[in-house]
Amino acid sequence: MRPTIMLLSHSPKRVISLLTLLTLCGCTPPTEPSPPKAPPKESTLLQSQTQALDKAKQLEQVLQNSASAQQAALDEQTH
Repeated sequence: MRPTIMLLSHSPKRVISLLTLLTLCGCTPPTEPSPPKAPPKESTLLQSQTQALDKAKQLEQVLQNSASAQQAALDEQTH
């Protein structure tokens, strides 16, 4: 059977209901777009890695200062 014949074989109330539903669905206004999402927060893994890197940089500065002080003390003893 062809689709046209199948559609006509249904009761007129069913056909009218289907056409009304399709018309209403096609005529509804589009929904408003959702507001932009907030930027994602740093993950805890990224935070812990960043904290470890900052701690290492601080320790490097302390070691550099200590090495400079030792070198200055050695230079004074030899001169």
